[in-house]
Amino acid sequence: MLKKPIKNLCAYQLLGSVLVLCPCHLPLLLALLAGGVGGGAFTSFLSQYMTLALVVLTAYYLFALWMGQRLLARNTACSTPHTRTGGRDDCY
Repeated sequence: MLKKPIKNLCAYQLLGSVLVLCPCHLPLLLALLAGGVGGGAFTSFLSQYMTLALVVLTAYYLFALWMGQRLLARNTACSTPHTRTGGRDDCY
């Protein structure tokens, strides 16, 4: 009974992170994080591995966008009970 709201929550969290980590916002976000943290280890890491950070965060963006849409589509398409569950209305 609680599976569907939890899946929706996960989908909305993934899609919310997609808004923050959009590749067009990513350079601005990384600059704000580096400036906000100060001259610490994170700033030196970003200065040395900016390309790696952009690739990893873009890959996460694509994964989160795909998975969030998949979870939302699965929850809306699962309105009929499955035959393996004996007629119970639980989606998996």
